[in-house]
Amino acid sequence: MGLLKIIALSITTVCLIQNKSCEQKDSSCICCKLTFDDSINKNILKETDYNLIDDELISQLVIVNYSKKKLIFEMVEPTIIFCNNNKQKIAKPNLITNSSFPANCDYFYPTDFSGKIIMFNDTIPLYKNPIKK
Repeated sequence: MGLLKIIALSITTVCLIQNKSCEQKDSSCICCKLTFDDSINKNILKETDYNLIDDELISQLVIVNYSKKKLIFEMVEPTIIFCNNNKQKIAKPNLITNSSFPANCDYFYPTDFSGKIIMFNDTIPLYKNPIKK
């Protein structure tokens, strides 16, 4: 019986920790929201509009809201602001043919020659910036 109580308490603790993942830890971090800002338009995605798949070198931003995807696809060189591990992160555009990295950002993503985001199957690849300090 004691083992059953420990398992139940462990499951409850894990659920509480997962539910707190969207709490604001960094004062500049707005968790559970993601912003695309191209200085003309600003599109804010709610937690239900996207999935962020975090990996060591490349994270994947999957846009699941079709109407938001259309709006984002029309933006020119937007800055993407999001929360990852309770810290604000910034992703900037990088022309797909560039061999250099954009300055002052945590991540970058590929754009075409007109500055539009290059998506692969509704997914925006976010590459970790190796020169970010």
